[in-house]
Formats: sequence, C-alpha cells, structure tokens
Amino acid sequence: MRSTVSKPAHDPPAAVATLDSAAPARSLALYREAVMAHENKVVRSINLPGDTFCVDIFVRPDGSYGFEEYRRDPEDGRGWFGIGHHGERRFDSYEAACLTARKVVGWLGTALD
Repeated sequence: MRSTVSKPAHDPPAAVATLDSAAPARSLALYREAVMAHENKVVRSINLPGDTFCVDIFVRPDGSYGFEEYRRDPEDGRGWFGIGHHGERRFDSYEAACLTARKVVGWLGTALD
C-alpha cells in the first residue's frame, strides 16, 4: 500500500485563494479536501494509457474508503487536479468504493477490463 497522497492540485491556501469569495461553502470543501488528502492512503491508482487521467481508491484514517478522479496536463507541470468531486463520498469497504467508482467514472470500466 502506498503512503503517498491523493494528488492535491495546490497547497490548501492557494486552492482557497483562487476561489470566488461568493462561494464560501465551495472554498471550505476544497480546503478540507486538500488537507484531508494528506491523511489518506492510496490503496490503488488506475491510470488511463497516456497517464493524463487516473482514479485513486484510498482509505482514510477512520477506516472508511473513498475515491477521486484526477487529470493532469503534462505540459502544465503543476501536477494532478481532482476533477470528479467524489472525494467526500464514504464507503465501508474497498470493494464498495471500487464498484461505485466503476459506475460513475466512464472510462474506468474499460481500463479495468
């Protein structure tokens, strides 16, 4: 099991600072996702060929599981960005997280077959 983190796009203050001040709930959610990502342990990472999209299945310190879909643009150099907004979802098992990820991330079923 990797102890690396789900791939946060920026340090938390930068992620929050770029948001519209009219969206405080979204700011808080992004900040919490960035901070919590550092505590999660990636159990499995599935990449599409070309390594520009991936899904990480992770376990939280409380034993619950989750997943997130990421994208990166190699020419950008800033790294991976969460695009699926699934990181807050909680599952009791690795299998339940994988099953749901497979259902909601269009390309994942093909990548796993």
